[in-house]
Amino acid sequence: MEPHTHPGTKPLKHSGLGIALFIISILAGMILFVCVIIAGAMEASTPGGIDEESAGAMIVGS
Repeated sequence: MEPHTHPGTKPLKHSGLGIALFIISILAGMILFVCVIIAGAMEASTPGGIDEESAGAMIVGS
């Protein structure tokens, strides 16, 4: 099905840069979500909480 356009106009195309930036933003959001989940699991599994100076805590940014 063709998108609705006015007579004599061409349908708009999506910018390649816009599509690339959208995909990058989705991936960045997923990575952030995974980091939050990992930090929460590390906090829950360690008695007394995460040592803020440990390498694992620095990697996930907590």
